Amino acid sequence: MLWALSERLINRLSGMVAGLRVVVMSDKTGKGYRHNVGAVIVNGQDRLLIAARRDYPDSWQFPQGGVDKGESEEQAIIREVGEELGTSKFEIIKKSQTKHTYTFAKGTGFSGYKGQEQVYFLLRFTGTDSEINLHTKHQEFTAWKWIQPVDFPINSAYKPRRPIYASLMKEFFDVDLA
Repeated sequence: MLWALSERLINRLSGMVAGLRVVVMSDKTGKGYRHNVGAVIVNGQDRLLIAARRDYPDSWQFPQGGVDKGESEEQAIIREVGEELGTSKFEIIKKSQTKHTYTFAKGTGFSGYKGQEQVYFLLRFTGTDSEINLHTKHQEFTAWKWIQPVDFPINSAYKPRRPIYASLMKEFFDVDLA
């Protein structure tokens, strides 16, 4: 009952304030980790899309974001990639076999969470490069590029995600970055 009242209040408030996006995140771990999805995107030449974060331009990463309450992981990855890259021109190839958990570095992170539990999807980009638009409503990246999996700049990724990215390169491409 209390949750239903809170959800109704949030929905009402979000409709009252123009441009406000109220998001209720889920913590399926029950341990303080934000439920999150990430996208490893390849093009027709099996090159990876990586993007430079707006807040840390020398830090390259894959698009990723939280799973909203009531949203499936598949719905979340479609929404997140659309929000971050300005396109929905991709198809899901497969889902990672592993859930990856990391703790935020001290002084960073998403309010109220101590870290993230991430599920990654391998996606194929089906559009053209000109359809990728980083200048979205909630811009997260300043640049993007295609690279070979063996060229992933592991040392310029956010440190807590480095083991995750190395694991993903091994799982999806049989590339050992270690």
